[in-house]
Amino acid sequence: DKIEIEAKSLSSANIPSFIMIKEEERRLKDYMQFTQNTTLPATQTLVINTNSKIVDKIYSLNKLKPDLAKRLAQEVYDKALLSQKELKPQDFAAYISKSTQNLEELLDLIN
Repeated sequence: DKIEIEAKSLSSANIPSFIMIKEEERRLKDYMQFTQNTTLPATQTLVINTNSKIVDKIYSLNKLKPDLAKRLAQEVYDKALLSQKELKPQDFAAYISKSTQNLEELLDLIN
């Protein structure tokens, strides 16, 4: 899938990011899945909320722990995919494992 990235200041700071897929592309993708049991790649736009505390903290963490910041940014993206039912079933186990690893490393920073 093709991914475009946009940074926007959203009114709510509670949402770090979300995925946008054009309605026409989503409908065509759903139609192809239903009729031919195939999927077409859709252009996704990842909208990053510049008002999000999570996004701000990941940006700050990038200076101290760039690997962890990169994994947390990936987790924000994965959560956006999950919220739109775009996370592939075969990727779900890896997502849970990576999320657990990220939590453990964040908690290690506290001690």
